[in-house]
Amino acid sequence: MNLSILIGLTMSLLVQKFGGTSVGSLERIQAIARKIAISYQTGESLVIVVSAMSGETDRLLRLAYQISANPQARTLASLITQGEQTTINALALCLHQLSIPALSLTGTQAGIITDACYLNARIDTIHSETIKRALAQKKVVIVAGFQGVTPTGDITALGRGGSDTTAVALSAVLQARECQIYTDVAGIYSADPRLVAKAYHLPQIALPLMLELASLGAKVLQLRAVELAGKYRVPLRVLSSFHEGVGTLIDYATESALESPVVVGLTHKTSLVQCHLSLIAPSHIASLLQTFASHAICVEHVSQHGTCLTLYMAESSLNLMTKLCDQACQNGQLLAWHSVTGLARLALVGQGVRSQLTIMQQFFTVLETQNLVWHDFYSSELALSILLPEELLAPTAQALHQAFFENQSIVTHPS
Repeated sequence: MNLSILIGLTMSLLVQKFGGTSVGSLERIQAIARKIAISYQTGESLVIVVSAMSGETDRLLRLAYQISANPQARTLASLITQGEQTTINALALCLHQLSIPALSLTGTQAGIITDACYLNARIDTIHSETIKRALAQKKVVIVAGFQGVTPTGDITALGRGGSDTTAVALSAVLQARECQIYTDVAGIYSADPRLVAKAYHLPQIALPLMLELASLGAKVLQLRAVELAGKYRVPLRVLSSFHEGVGTLIDYATESALESPVVVGLTHKTSLVQCHLSLIAPSHIASLLQTFASHAICVEHVSQHGTCLTLYMAESSLNLMTKLCDQACQNGQLLAWHSVTGLARLALVGQGVRSQLTIMQQFFTVLETQNLVWHDFYSSELALSILLPEELLAPTAQALHQAFFENQSIVTHPS
């Protein structure tokens, strides 16, 4: 991505993003308008990025697929980005009712230029002159998230959660002092509170660790947005739209970083499938992976032992994977293959979790205490992950959380 970082504004600027649940009704949009008005009256310069109202993008997708089983990507992108245009204008009207000057902008009007991958486009540059001019006129600028435009004028969508990316990209270009992501949770937690009752709020987390959490399943922020924040050193803060609080600051090391726990959280992803491929010869691996990539199959993890290749992916990819593997058997690349569904990935994330053997030892001690038989284990410097049946996810997460985050006898600080 080649974002053009333009000369920043001299004024203090906040970019605030409000997701679908935050703007899920007229009452919620009015509440957000009042919140914005208070910030505006304190002298803040504000760029507001909004998503479509909760459920609206899914409704538009259903409409498209009721009409066509294979809608054209360009047309579909134009359709599913309509929800954000409703939200920007509704919010602008609410602000006008509060006597707050506001300018609503589509992705096109905001100058968000993308490539031509219509449904999962990436931002090439942002022509921010219109936004800067409106800010200089003391207006609140409201930008439609999730959408951009190609150099030839075609509307594009930035993929699921793309409004986060819009907000971070604008923060980078405008050199905002902070990008604030408002959602339905109070920030980042040590685990999903719906899975682990004693999960607790994290006031701050280092960006590389947040990147690992996002890549392994945490849904609070879009992965691309976290990557972009890291690339351009954009301070991110996750806050609740429904309750007051400081949220969670996601940034690089601060003065308190030396006292941060080694392990910061558990994250998980469900609805995974494991595919075992018995190869004719290891030399077929590259061509098979090229085939899967050309059909846009997103593989979570790959492991190889001799002529056995194991891949993990979302269950939504299984139908296509079945077709491709059956063809590979007919073409003489595979001897056989089979899949295991109903899997989940559970990961312990922290700094140096692989190199500190006491952490890995305790991780396996918990699994053995649970009498757990897992499907696979893999590690990185920032995470220890296992694949396990979905029905074992909750009790295993609770046991690991108790050991690493509730039991003070476990060493969770760097030596």
